[in-house]
Amino acid sequence: MIATASTINADTVTEQVIRVEGLCTRFADTIIHEDLSLDVRRGEILGLVGGSGTGKTVLLREIMLLHAPQAGRIRVLDTEATAVDRQQLRQLRRRMGVLFQHGALFTGLTVRENISLVIREHARLDRDLCHELAGLKIALAGLPAGAADKHPDTLSGGMVKRAALARALALDPELLFLDEPTSGLDPVGAAAFDDLIVELRDLLGLTVVMITHDPESLRQATDRVAFLANRRVWALAPMEELLASDDPVIRAYFQGARARPASAPGSGAPTREP
Repeated sequence: MIATASTINADTVTEQVIRVEGLCTRFADTIIHEDLSLDVRRGEILGLVGGSGTGKTVLLREIMLLHAPQAGRIRVLDTEATAVDRQQLRQLRRRMGVLFQHGALFTGLTVRENISLVIREHARLDRDLCHELAGLKIALAGLPAGAADKHPDTLSGGMVKRAALARALALDPELLFLDEPTSGLDPVGAAAFDDLIVELRDLLGLTVVMITHDPESLRQATDRVAFLANRRVWALAPMEELLASDDPVIRAYFQGARARPASAPGSGAPTREP
């Protein structure tokens, strides 16, 4: 049974590392979220989906404590995130890693320097040790060792994604946030990246929240999917349950031509390699 906004409650979840309750977000006269609630379980990969303007990125920024909502509560890693001081906020953010949609790497720095910069900013370690730790993160992200001393603008799109992932892992986060991690990648590269995220989750014990419009990523990588519509989390369930839903709002989104899974008959899109 799909958990809709009205059935999401504390009795249906265990080990919540993120809990959003009664969230309201407005920009001037535009209401983005209204009484939105969401939970994220420890160790899961949660996908965030929804049509344009449903506030996916805004919600992610609020959970990451980069934007304050007008009302509601956000609890992250056993901390009431909407009621922390600046020092607590800094400490909480150190337990999070973020992969931005376009990488957001410093083009004037090498991949290794991009990662070392994050480590040196938050840990009092010497330059050589920071570079050594950066090399470990680069290997974790599946990049060849030779990519470490290259600048981002000399890398392929897929390698930039992995470099940005390595930077997101720099401080050994407990929570990993991904914004469109497979956008711009070919089907084979996207599938490989999805596999990497699952492997890292299992290896490092991460909890992952990712925004994606890629139906195959939702099938392959996520444990549950939060579908945003009408200013709230309209449904929360595994991808296969959402695809089988009779809810007209859900069906309109997932069965639309642009949202059709890449492997669906007649989609005209290339099928990913298994």
